Amino acid sequence: MRKILLIEDDLALRITLKEILNLRHFEVLEAEHGQEALDVIEKYRPHLIMCDIMMPVMDGLEFHEIISKDSVLSAIPFIFLSAKQEENLMRKCLNRGADDFIRKPFIVDEIITIVETKLERFKKVQNAHTNLYRGTKKHFVHEVNTPLNDIIGIIKLLSDQQNTFLKQEIVELQKGIYDSADRLKRTMHNLFLYQEYSDNNLTFESPRAASIKATFLKVIQQLSKGDVYQETRISHTIQNAWVEVQNEYLEFILYALIDNALKFSQNNTVRVSGKITAQKYYELTIKDYGIGFTPEEVRNIHSGKQFNRKKLEKQGLGLGLFLSKKLTEGFGGILSIASKKNTSTTITLCFPIVEHQE
Repeated sequence: MRKILLIEDDLALRITLKEILNLRHFEVLEAEHGQEALDVIEKYRPHLIMCDIMMPVMDGLEFHEIISKDSVLSAIPFIFLSAKQEENLMRKCLNRGADDFIRKPFIVDEIITIVETKLERFKKVQNAHTNLYRGTKKHFVHEVNTPLNDIIGIIKLLSDQQNTFLKQEIVELQKGIYDSADRLKRTMHNLFLYQEYSDNNLTFESPRAASIKATFLKVIQQLSKGDVYQETRISHTIQNAWVEVQNEYLEFILYALIDNALKFSQNNTVRVSGKITAQKYYELTIKDYGIGFTPEEVRNIHSGKQFNRKKLEKQGLGLGLFLSKKLTEGFGGILSIASKKNTSTTITLCFPIVEHQE
């Protein structure tokens, strides 16, 4: 069902608009002002936004400015609603990048026609230009081709010179194929998961429950791949609990965040600790002693954002942290980052605990 985010401080008008849109089989997400709307968008990505201009806390113009700077959210059709009689207000709103402007009082048929038109146009744009192709560099093509070329190259080498390699060299080449295939698999999984998010198709099933400790130990095994040194880099103290997250998504979150910590902390130890809090939440912290983020970099975390890529030459699309944040929030959790440049980064995850889980 198509989702519309309706931001309107007039309760009576908001109820009326919601009923009109519900009758046309739209799901309506409500917010009283811009700040509340930002909280809604953290959990649900709408297909269209309808927003009043004059509102308390955060008005429509300020909210639209924030949305327009986000590489993902800026593509969502945005319609302003207003009763203001200011001269050239419609032109000003359209010049700011809004898709349309509806003046109050409105005509019901006009609203429905505009909404349907904008949604249909947005759908065509999505189909023609998938969000995975943002930007001119198309990093994701590189991230798919690199491991694929490694696999092809090693197999060709083994085929052309199979009688010249020692047994240990063959073992190392086989490991190279496995590592490249594993990287390719995870890259494709990230891309598909991001596309699900972009298309608003992520599902947060209920009931859901995952064991923190069991999932964490599984992730550590995957990350170390039998490398004892890599495993010893991860220092951990984990209190077990069951949390309200689908197991596959918890595994994704832990793998992405700990993998990043290992990459960006060079040869330093990564410390992971987890405990049940008094508020019936589970708090998990992942701390590395690596490059760190500036406050501006933390604010600018979004899909496809890679930090210090030229300096570090790290593999990856930059989707892991972004998707981990969105998945955590989708299950009613919180992901926060505290970082000091060139010193350390601490990521804190809080998940609701499942009670009476055996």
